[in-house]
Order: sequence, then C-alpha cells, then structure tokens
Amino acid sequence: MSIQVKVIKLASTKNPKFLYNKSKEYVSYGDENNYPQYLLELSNKSALHSAILDKKFKGVQGLGFSYEGDINKNLDNFLENPNPNESMEDLLEKIVNDLEIFGGYYLQVIWNKAGTKILELYHMPFEKIRTSKMNEKGQIETFYYCDDWKKYIRWTDVEEYPAYSTTDKKNKVQIFRASKYHAGSPYYPIPSYIGATLDVETLAGISDFHNSNLKNSFNPGLLVVFRGPEPTPEEMDTIVQNIQTKYGGTENAGSPMVFFLDGEQQEPKIEQMQASDLDKLFDQLQETSKENVTLAHGIPRIVAGLEKEGSLGGSKEIVEAELIFRSTYIEPEQNFITRTMNKLLKPNNYPELIILNKNASIILYSESLLEKVLTQDEMREIFGYDVLEIKEDTIEEDTDNIEEGKPTADEEVVEKIDPIEDGK
Repeated sequence: MSIQVKVIKLASTKNPKFLYNKSKEYVSYGDENNYPQYLLELSNKSALHSAILDKKFKGVQGLGFSYEGDINKNLDNFLENPNPNESMEDLLEKIVNDLEIFGGYYLQVIWNKAGTKILELYHMPFEKIRTSKMNEKGQIETFYYCDDWKKYIRWTDVEEYPAYSTTDKKNKVQIFRASKYHAGSPYYPIPSYIGATLDVETLAGISDFHNSNLKNSFNPGLLVVFRGPEPTPEEMDTIVQNIQTKYGGTENAGSPMVFFLDGEQQEPKIEQMQASDLDKLFDQLQETSKENVTLAHGIPRIVAGLEKEGSLGGSKEIVEAELIFRSTYIEPEQNFITRTMNKLLKPNNYPELIILNKNASIILYSESLLEKVLTQDEMREIFGYDVLEIKEDTIEEDTDNIEEGKPTADEEVVEKIDPIEDGK
C-alpha cells in the first residue's frame, strides 16, 4: 500500500530583493514589487511592534522644527506653510512615519520660476515611489509615482519626476529622496527592525491562533484520511488546495493534514489531533519573539512596556531608560532628518533647522535641588505651565521693602535656603 502525505504549511517571509528588469523603467521594490505594502501591513499586525513604532513616531517628532538665533520671518512663514494645505509640523509627522516604517522619506519640491528658491514642499508616500536604475555615477536620476503598483496596467498610469538637483532645474517639480544607507541595498532602504520581521509575524500568528481556538472552543486540528484508489497528483493538489483555502492559516487554528491511501474504497475519515502543552510552547515562543522585536528596534524593555516578572521599575529607572533610548536612537534619527532637510533647504539661505525635545531628565532631580538652581517661572515652563504674570502690587511692595531696608520676596526665599546650605 502506498501512502501520500500532504502537510499544509504557513507562509514564511524573506528579505526583499531589488531587481531591475530591462523591460521595465523602474527597480522592483521586493520580489513582487510590493515589499512596502508588506511593511505597512506588518506595522499593524503585532501590538508590541505597533506600540514601539508609535513610541518612535512621538519621540522623533518631539516638539517640532525650530531654529536658533534671531527671528527669521522668511523661515517662520515657511515653517507655518511649506504648502497651502499644511504646516511643517504636519510634514514632519508624515516624514517620521515613513522614516520609521521604511527607513527613508520622499518630498516633492516646487522651485520658483527663476529656479533660485524652493517655494513649496509636499509629502510623497514612500510606498508609492519607485526608482530608476542608477547612472554611471551611482545616482538615481528619475523617480516613478503610482497610486497602486498592484493595479496599474498602462505606463500612462505612472507619473515620472526628476530627482532633486540644485544645478539642473529645467523641471520645476522634483523629488527629494532621503534614504539611510544600507550595504547591498542602494535603491531602497532597509528598516531598522528588518531582523525581527518574522518575530512580528510570529507574535501576530500566536494571537490569531489563540483567538481562533477561543472561537472554536479550543478544538484541536484535524486529520483527514482519504481511502480508496489513489488519485492523480493533480487531483490530490486540488483537494488539498480546497481544504487549505477553507481551513488553512493561524486564523483557523490547527493545520489539516491530508492522507491519500491506496486501498479499499471507503468514505473519508476525519480524526482530531490532540495537542499537548501547546500553551507552554507558545508562551516560550512569545517571550523569545518579544525579546527579538525589542532588540531589533533598539529600545529598552522597560521603555517598550515590558519588564521582568516581579519588577515594576521605578520612575527614576524609567526616565534613565528613556534618556538612553533618546541618546542612542531618537536623537540620531532627528539628526538624520535635520541634516537632510537643511541640505534640501540650503538654496533658501534659512538658519539651520533643529527638532526641539522635552527635558525628560529634569525628573531625575529632587524638588529642593531644582529650587536652588531654577526660578519658579523656569520650572513652570519646563513642566508645561504658563509663566506667572507679575502683579503691580507685588512690584510696589518690593519697592517699599527696599526703601525700608526689608528683604524682597526673592531675598526671603534665599534666606530660607541659606540655613540648608549652612547645614542648619
């Protein structure tokens, strides 16, 4: 008796390949030109992955763009409206989202008629852009935009834009590309969490499996046995495909196994496969995947909302971890954005942009120490409160005290602190 065994497997993911086809004008973004769509779907698959990305979005965006030095009205106007519909804060939010999900961002640049100044900037969705093949100097000269690369039929559905250039401005509409360098990937960036994409898939699969088990009253998987004359290979594949379409995947917990036996003609037999200690296996697999995801993102466990069993973590420990994450990840990301944006806006002769951040380290210090080095207004400003208005009667009272030789309100505070400093 011969036995044919068919096992329904879950799909696996691979690192993307960027291939240039001579029959096409652009470089494919992944094997089927849909890798950015995969990354977008991945960003919503796992609660941990989504939470870490959201933490990065908010951290890198900070308090928005600003600059140092004297007031520059031209730059202020540009920050308020880089295009008629948005502010630079709106653009920064979109830039940060693309940067953290894909590893880069695109902007559409509009020059003035003379080609001497940038008039407007527009965000270009990263997943909708493809690049041309590099020239002999290793430069990308053309970018292609399509609203949906899966559905486009004619090349007329694709818009073509020249790359940003400060020397060749024949076309007043250009595409500025800011992409992190990754060895072996000159056309498209690789996200920082690339090493954990399978772990994100695993966490999502475990959630699907448990959810499906819950809906199916924790019924185990099925063993389907067909007895009788052996079908042809084509017939086997058709039967397996039909079962896989209906029951395959973690959302239908328990992969069916289909056996074809050559023997006496009988009806198919369906048996349940008993699973032992799956809960323990999944718990261990889940913890390993969580570790890999946080490691790939470069974020401390406590900042990601994970902590070892029996340890809650004090506020000081959390703030210290936040500061480490800021210095090792958030600030380098902000520096990448400001460096590329300042390069883009150089023709406008604006002061260099910076991204402002809240001073989280202030929480590390005691209230008594802060009172010695900061004024009340400085402390209120740090914690997000408005500066107190000085009342006229307070000024008059201080003036009277000076005339009578009495201490002012500020001097009274100093007298209260002096005994502490003297050890009294």
